[in-house]
Amino acid sequence: MFKGKNLQILILLLIVVISQWIIITKFLPKNVFFMGDTGVKFIQTENIKNNNFKNFYIKYPGENIDPEHKFTPFLYPFYSERGGKFYSFYAPAFTFLSAIPYKLFGYYGLYIIPSLSFLLIIILVFNIGKMIGKKIGLGAAIVTAFASPLYFYGITFWGHTLSIFLGLLSLFLFLKGSLKKRIYLFFWAGFIAIAGIMTREEIYAIILAFPIAYLLSGKISKYNLKEILIFLSTAIFAVIIYLIITSIVTGVIGGYHLNFYLSFTEKTIGTFLKKKIDLINNMLIPLWNRKVILGLLMPFIIFIGCKVFKTKGNVAKGVFASSVILAIIYGTAFTFHRRFWWSTDLLIGFPLVLFTYFGLWVSLKREKKKLANTTENFIMKFTMWSSIFFVIFVMIAVHSWGGSQWGPRYILFICPLLAILIMGIFKKAILKGTFLGKGVISLLFIYLIIFSIIMQGYSLYYIYSFKKMDKKINDITLNTTPEVILTDRWWFHQVCAPIFYEKKIFFLEDMSNFWEFVEALRKHNVDKFSLVTSRKASLLSIKVPERYGLKIIEKKSIKERELDYITYTLE
Repeated sequence: MFKGKNLQILILLLIVVISQWIIITKFLPKNVFFMGDTGVKFIQTENIKNNNFKNFYIKYPGENIDPEHKFTPFLYPFYSERGGKFYSFYAPAFTFLSAIPYKLFGYYGLYIIPSLSFLLIIILVFNIGKMIGKKIGLGAAIVTAFASPLYFYGITFWGHTLSIFLGLLSLFLFLKGSLKKRIYLFFWAGFIAIAGIMTREEIYAIILAFPIAYLLSGKISKYNLKEILIFLSTAIFAVIIYLIITSIVTGVIGGYHLNFYLSFTEKTIGTFLKKKIDLINNMLIPLWNRKVILGLLMPFIIFIGCKVFKTKGNVAKGVFASSVILAIIYGTAFTFHRRFWWSTDLLIGFPLVLFTYFGLWVSLKREKKKLANTTENFIMKFTMWSSIFFVIFVMIAVHSWGGSQWGPRYILFICPLLAILIMGIFKKAILKGTFLGKGVISLLFIYLIIFSIIMQGYSLYYIYSFKKMDKKINDITLNTTPEVILTDRWWFHQVCAPIFYEKKIFFLEDMSNFWEFVEALRKHNVDKFSLVTSRKASLLSIKVPERYGLKIIEKKSIKERELDYITYTLE
């Protein structure tokens, strides 16, 4: 059944899934999750499971002590309150689906959807790449599997790989519909695109990016416009249905997520541009380092110069090749020099992107008319323009770079597209490679592949160290503190999401309501509670025991996070 390259892709999938589950089950600390808002997703997932999938609200463990919700740890924008109940900021699709394997298989069931989605992404990349050539498909699948940031998200309880899979499936159907002239596939491409939006909002950008990329990748005809119209009309219809569903579930048109994004609409062009520069800096390339920018721009400058002054072929190729090699060495050296265990930009998360420089060189030599409109060129142009316009539209709408993460989280969708594009460029560069020789091009490609894999290794260390610390916090909180916990650390309840319903966690941003909190405890006959804070925090700046009639009976610390656990009794 599996022969040739199909057998190879099966072996690749087995290697990926076995390595993933060895890491998840044997190396990563158990019963803790990466990132703060992952905690929110888990709390929502647990509520859906415990309510037998009947509703989506978040149960508040401290309701009996705090019925007026003065001390709730549920903070904006992660939660919104409606009708006395709390709802997650995030769209419920991913958490609802996750609740099914969680109910069936427990903790490890939460990783089934991210891991399975990652495997399906690899299969789709292989099949899209095969439209260019089987070796291209297999190469792109290997790059996606081990050299891109997607491996990290395949072992993280987050909805990224699911949304990317759905977006990539939409792209696959779009391409199939175009190549096979099957217009009904554009209907399904539009419908599935909206399914992706239900898990991650940035996938909306494909609704605009695909049609533009399609028009720029081939001749415009009435038939092409009809295909695009079907894709867009289906997507718009599906969006309307989605808005109706979210309105019913959350009571707010479009859901809290959309409303939160709209609340960040910039008032002036100046502030808008400043935010977008920050996004470029954090998601694409480090704008703060002028030397890096100049080094990375040099091949583009030389390429344009060669085009403008019509430099002779061999001279142009030689000068351009030298600038490409220097840019690659400089870019990867910079990546290694930064050396921190988390990264948000594309360059550091996916250094192989530097190989796209060779796409400029390949374009120095024009294709013959017979070859210019081949399937290979169409796929490469489509993936290139889709990537460019996806980034543009996401950058316009997204208001935040998202904090600690691995890779450019909001534009992760372009990673599998870039893998296909890079393999296509590699093939063409090898076929046309005379100015440097095929050997040098191959060595540079292998160098970037190895470097990209090393960077993914950094990401695994990062997730391990992050979860190890969270595990320590969870263990201390569960085993050495009373049932009632007060904290001024906004992230504390999210880190403690796996034990959230085994304790009653309350939050105070400052001292103003501390007396009310103590009185609420006395009213409900609570004689002991723990304060979880930092040595530098405002809650410790006032002598708490003397002022409120409390007595310290125990104190523990986590030095790595400068976190103090102080247990009091109420006298």
